[in-house]
Amino acid sequence: MLDITWNLHTPWRLQSSGQVERMNQTLKNQIKKISWDGPHQVILTTFTAVKVAGIDSWIHYTRVKKVPAQWETQVLSPTRMIIRAKEPHYRILEKR
Repeated sequence: MLDITWNLHTPWRLQSSGQVERMNQTLKNQIKKISWDGPHQVILTTFTAVKVAGIDSWIHYTRVKKVPAQWETQVLSPTRMIIRAKEPHYRILEKR
């Protein structure tokens, strides 16, 4: 249709074609395995790392995301209500 050819390897190195395809498959499988674990309570933070309860090692800040705030309500009367956010927790991105 667009007259495009796709070469999976270089013509002068035929043995590398299988290696490239295998690495592509490995990368796809590793990306699928990444999942979120948590939420965990944050104990300490620095500019580049986070220490959370339940995990012994420090975690780089790029591997952490904030969990959306959970709201709690308190009804004072039929026409009055207090809405406040609970304390935020954080989720850790880890491989399984």
